[in-house]
Amino acid sequence: MGEVYRAHDSKLNRDVAIKVLPAALVHDTDYVVRFLMVQPQKQKDLGVSEIVVVQNWVEEWKS
Repeated sequence: MGEVYRAHDSKLNRDVAIKVLPAALVHDTDYVVRFLMVQPQKQKDLGVSEIVVVQNWVEEWKS
């Protein structure tokens, strides 16, 4: 599923979770689509307070 890290958003002054796609899966198109689109939508639809809403994502590719 990915690695999740706890961090602090200084602009919003709250703790956040940062989820990172495993490097071994960056070329698996189906997994990337699930990671970026499907999982966040399903989490939002659950409406459970313990599950956070995805606020943003960043794509960074290293060559």
